[in-house]
Amino acid sequence: MITEEMNGFKNFYELGYRFLPKYWGQGFATEAAKASIKYGFEKLKLDSIYAIADVQNIASNHVLQKVGFTIIEIFNYQELPHNWLVLHNSVQANIEGENS
Repeated sequence: MITEEMNGFKNFYELGYRFLPKYWGQGFATEAAKASIKYGFEKLKLDSIYAIADVQNIASNHVLQKVGFTIIEIFNYQELPHNWLVLHNSVQANIEGENS
C-alpha cells in the first residue's frame, strides 16, 4: 500500500497486516509479509518498503525482522512509541541468496 505521509516520509510503500486474534501465531503474518515483499520488489520494482509496529507488539516486530526489516528509529504515532522499519531491495536479495 502506498502511504501519503508518515514520520516525515512522503509517498512510500508500507507493509501492513491485521488478523483476528484466533489467527495469531499460525504463520499467516509471515507468509503474507513474504508474498507482499516479493510482489513489491519483483513486480513493482520498488527500492524500499517500510513498516511500522507498536514497540510493545513483540509478535509483529518479530515477524517484520524475521522477513528482513531493520528498525531504523522509534517515533510517536497516535501518542504511542512505534518502531519505524525498512527493507531495501538489495538486502532482500542477499537474504534470499543465503536461503538458497
